[in-house]
Amino acid sequence: MSPSTAATQGRMLRNTRALHAGPLVRPLVGPLVSLLAACTAPRPSLAPTQIAVPGTETRAAAAGWLNGGDWLAQHGEIARIAREQPLDLVFIGDSITQSWGDPKRAVAATGRAAWNEHYGSLRAASFGISGDCTQHVLWRVERLDFAHGAPRAIVLLIGTNNLSAGDSPSAVAQGIRAIAGRLRERWPEARLVLLGILPRGERAEDPLRLAAREVNRRIAELGDEQRIFYRDLEPWFVDAAGQAHAERLAGDHLHLTAAGYAAWAEALEPLLGQCLGE
Repeated sequence: MSPSTAATQGRMLRNTRALHAGPLVRPLVGPLVSLLAACTAPRPSLAPTQIAVPGTETRAAAAGWLNGGDWLAQHGEIARIAREQPLDLVFIGDSITQSWGDPKRAVAATGRAAWNEHYGSLRAASFGISGDCTQHVLWRVERLDFAHGAPRAIVLLIGTNNLSAGDSPSAVAQGIRAIAGRLRERWPEARLVLLGILPRGERAEDPLRLAAREVNRRIAELGDEQRIFYRDLEPWFVDAAGQAHAERLAGDHLHLTAAGYAAWAEALEPLLGQCLGE
């Protein structure tokens, strides 16, 4: 075979291989590249505020736990109430919620009078635990079992302890979003009353007040007035100049007085009446 003949046959063989391989291989190149890119691309990491973990609070007396015990004991008490009692209205949160003073729990009871007046005749429960952040509430929500059916309304107030711990408003809002989403997934028939973080500090320019407002701005869009009802209660606790109402906010400008709980109940009364069908 002459060199020119061999070269011609070599070109024909290469063209034949390309003819058979091209239509089969080329369409797969794009999807394979996309798949490899998806597998190797860095995934956005969750903020600690979105990762469910149990609380570590052990200061029983300072936390308002009258029977002592630790955080898990408080969660156990709450879980038992959820299992054993039919409930129409549930408050979930931190020490501010805990201090409603639900008589079913052995906790400090700053808001007991307002609770008895507004919720004493209802099948209501306060599931607040002192010191809780968003990640702790998320852990608790995953483990709650309403054995007698979902409540008609769930009131969520959380996030202020995250701000105290130095979490950014963005991270706190992400944590609240995660809780709201999980509540909707687990009990879609319940109406969720999502409250903005209550005002912090004595004056409008307080850094924690500003941080709370930024969190509230970010979570307000979750409200749809159908299944999620967002409410910002700041006007109930500060005056027109932004000064904290001394009779409604305690000396730490964080927790509520008895008058503060009465104001909270009054602020929610029309909405809860709507959610509970009263």
